[in-house]
Amino acid sequence: MSPEIEISFGTLFKVKNYPDRTDVVINTGKDDYFEAARLHKTEDGKDTFFWSGTAGPENIEELAGKLTPEQVFEAYKNGAKRVGIELPEEFMQILIKYSQKGPRKINY
Repeated sequence: MSPEIEISFGTLFKVKNYPDRTDVVINTGKDDYFEAARLHKTEDGKDTFFWSGTAGPENIEELAGKLTPEQVFEAYKNGAKRVGIELPEEFMQILIKYSQKGPRKINY
């Protein structure tokens, strides 16, 4: 049986084979898969992300902490600014819905 790890909205992890990359879980998903986004830093040190994709345990090198929901929301808003768009309210509502899901375990 594979060991398990717990993920939740805002969980940070280092990505396998990319030692300088940190991703954040934005939807705990189902089965062993979830949705995550690559974090970037702005010139003034703020977290930012915009695009996300499917990830799984095979992408996790190690867990690297956790952002609060407010920090994730702010990083998303910063990401929208970074790519030059106004963030639609519907997108923010989806993210808020994801933040309300509880943590869950995945095989690691």
